Amino acid sequence: MSEHLDRKTTNLQLPLVVSVGVTPSPGWSGAPPPGADEADATDATGYHQLTPRADLAPWLAHLWVQEAKAAPAPPTTVVPNGRVELIVRYGDPFVHLEGGQIVTVPAVCALGQRTRPIVAAATGATGLVIAGLHPWAGDALLGPDVSAFTDRCVDLAEVVGRAGAASLEDEVASAARPEDRARAVEAFLGRLLREHAIDTLAVACARRIRRRAGRVSIDELATELGSSARHLRRRVTRAVGLGPKRLARLARAQEALAGLRRGSPWPEVAFECGYVDQAHLIREVKAFTGRTPCALPGPGRETPLMRSFNSGGRSPFPATVYL
Repeated sequence: MSEHLDRKTTNLQLPLVVSVGVTPSPGWSGAPPPGADEADATDATGYHQLTPRADLAPWLAHLWVQEAKAAPAPPTTVVPNGRVELIVRYGDPFVHLEGGQIVTVPAVCALGQRTRPIVAAATGATGLVIAGLHPWAGDALLGPDVSAFTDRCVDLAEVVGRAGAASLEDEVASAARPEDRARAVEAFLGRLLREHAIDTLAVACARRIRRRAGRVSIDELATELGSSARHLRRRVTRAVGLGPKRLARLARAQEALAGLRRGSPWPEVAFECGYVDQAHLIREVKAFTGRTPCALPGPGRETPLMRSFNSGGRSPFPATVYL
């Protein structure tokens, strides 16, 4: 149920953080010293990263735990990333700032595909397990109507029933270590994901879009994959929750954000990413981030979270971006 908190939160200035994902390395993020426990391998941002089990790799892209003590912090804007995510909270509540309202995020929630940024803020100590699915696996968690969850954060009880959601919440809360919490979420997902057949056409389409950073037309994709554009659109939307055109727009915007973050001139970024002109670039960046390119961070304006994500490679597709 939504709760409304102190509206002064909305007056905080947002940090600007952009992170470009690469393929994660095995194990926890960061290398622990010899003999150290895996759960000790973390960084200044409080993130632990665990490599998903091999049998779940076709569905599960990443598995994180974030733990941080209560401290004053501004909200964070999270840009769409092309994934459906399962989030289990065992710390103090998190809130989303939506249209002037402050909405408490359910303790166990499913985050559908996003076409616009969300603004999140901690209200105290942070304790989160975040499991991100590959783009083509969204329907494995949310079902064949995955597109109905676009731009929504819903209580997992709406998807799997109250008993299943409550059991997962209790198991994560009672676990002793970050790794144990992550493994509890992984085991829960394993029972769902392994029963779900992956749509190979959606996989092939999403991978091509990723490799070309969104610079490909739907007609080209359909021809390459031996499909009609209409059939491809229907299959991808059913599996991913977004159509191939929207997914390509997102991948291209992420590529543009990477170029802007490196300090490349706007005209160069627009040309390399296949935008018609700078105005086209500005419209697309603002659509996905809520900000114009001049409001994004350039070199030398990184926060610890930004540096961590840029070096840690937290997200395989297409990238993780915080503002």
